[in-house]
Amino acid sequence: MLIHVSVYEIRETAKDYYNNLIEVQKHKAKEMFPSMDLNGDGSVSISKYVNFLEDKGFKSCNNKSFFSKLDKNGDGVLDFDEFISLYYLYRSVNIGEAVKHLRQELTLDN
Repeated sequence: MLIHVSVYEIRETAKDYYNNLIEVQKHKAKEMFPSMDLNGDGSVSISKYVNFLEDKGFKSCNNKSFFSKLDKNGDGVLDFDEFISLYYLYRSVNIGEAVKHLRQELTLDN
């Protein structure tokens, strides 16, 4: 069964997911962000994003189109709030399914 999920729904679900985490789990998310934000400027550029995901073995979502969907305000970088969507997908049991839906949405948008 195929379920269509919008980027907005993923963002909202990710925000709720993060807000309901216990402090230890929130701390893990806060630790992961600096591993992408190597210079500590509070943002993750497309190159940092692609390199990080490539190192982790995520090939299907380490591209500019996927990054652009995560970049809610369109400023070309991910801040921590935008990163939460990626963290949610990363931690989700259904990451493969979520990636598949986002890729379909990207195809429909172009």
